[in-house]
Amino acid sequence: MKETHTLRIFIKSFFLVNLGLIILSCERPGDDISVPTGPVPTVEYLLDQGWESYESEDYSTAKATFSDAVNKDVFYKEAHLGLGWTLNRLSDYNSAVSKFSLLLALLETSDVEMEQLAYAGKALSFMGMNTDSLSCIQIEKYLDIASPTYEYIHDSRVSTANMKNLLLNGYWNYQNYYRLQTAIIERFDLNWFTGLITSDDNISEITDSTGAISFEIEIEVDTTTASFDTTITITNAWVTITEDRNMIEVTSITDSLSNVYPIKRFNHGENVVFIDLDAMENKTMLLDDMTQPVLTDYVYAEDYGEYLNTLLDLIQTLE
Repeated sequence: MKETHTLRIFIKSFFLVNLGLIILSCERPGDDISVPTGPVPTVEYLLDQGWESYESEDYSTAKATFSDAVNKDVFYKEAHLGLGWTLNRLSDYNSAVSKFSLLLALLETSDVEMEQLAYAGKALSFMGMNTDSLSCIQIEKYLDIASPTYEYIHDSRVSTANMKNLLLNGYWNYQNYYRLQTAIIERFDLNWFTGLITSDDNISEITDSTGAISFEIEIEVDTTTASFDTTITITNAWVTITEDRNMIEVTSITDSLSNVYPIKRFNHGENVVFIDLDAMENKTMLLDDMTQPVLTDYVYAEDYGEYLNTLLDLIQTLE
């Protein structure tokens, strides 16, 4: 009987040890990690948190939160908007421009406010990269659709009033004084000619001068043909007026047959006007007018430095 009892004890101990090993072998890696409980954050919740961080100028947290929102729903437009503005505030201008461009591709015609905010974001990002010419293009697009009294709910710095002044500064910075004049007239409801030009003895009335047409050409010779066919393409054309005038506005270019040349641009403060070749259906009249002068109507400043000072003074008074 004693041997039997010992054997039972051994069998029971052996069974308990193996049962413990079996239980231990069933544990999985990570079973000791606590699993979070509660609802998974929605995109809307992440956006609320992102804007809260943005408005408190905690842009690093805002970036992470808006990025989570984009990852959760890549087609959620406001998530891209928030991330774009946050990247702008972090001075990551290239990434901000890319984000705003992607947003514009996602927008529908009814997303007017988001569209204007994307233009504003691109404008300020280009300005941060010191590319004022590109910035002004985006501001013009913003102003074409924005309300005159608009101010962004999440950032009061983004307003129509500020964008108008940034537009003037942008044109001034890259010395596009012609567009600066136009912006003053169109965006501030001022009549340039009656408000400044005709009241300033330094500025002329509309006058005209003759000038000669010059152009650049490209010559392409087809050597695969026996006749060596030659193609001549006019790549650039301009008019230089005979007087050395500081032009600040050009209104028209015409030849002796009353043909009108479309104006592409002119060297502000100089006397050269470039012709818009893309807008010309018949370029042969360029060749016809090589031997005869054309007439240019324009406005000029007697003293260009004084004109610029007057222009700068006007800009500083605009609101």
